[in-house]
Amino acid sequence: MIERPGEHNRLLWPHFLPGEQDSRKLLYVDFDPRIQQGLIVAHDLKSDQREILVSGFLPVYDPSGHIIYRIGDPPQVWSVPFSINTLKMTGDPFPVRKNCELNRSMQHKR
Repeated sequence: MIERPGEHNRLLWPHFLPGEQDSRKLLYVDFDPRIQQGLIVAHDLKSDQREILVSGFLPVYDPSGHIIYRIGDPPQVWSVPFSINTLKMTGDPFPVRKNCELNRSMQHKR
């Protein structure tokens, strides 16, 4: 079960990471509306291991071993190498595309 880290925080865009059949590893954004900041978190629900990876929104795991996510205004797409086994970054974040348009239905409403 996911417990809220702070009373004002919201957990957004949760989805399970690929893995073995009984794997319960989740990727989500821990969003604090007071400061308009989102932290991308990898969380193993079995062991309760939580790793804060980077600031950002709309995280998606790519089979290449990267998490692709959105930052900034205007929006930018970034990527970070990631290990599903350790739930840790395996390299530095890097930009994929700057000044890109996003579908309005995918954006977080302030």
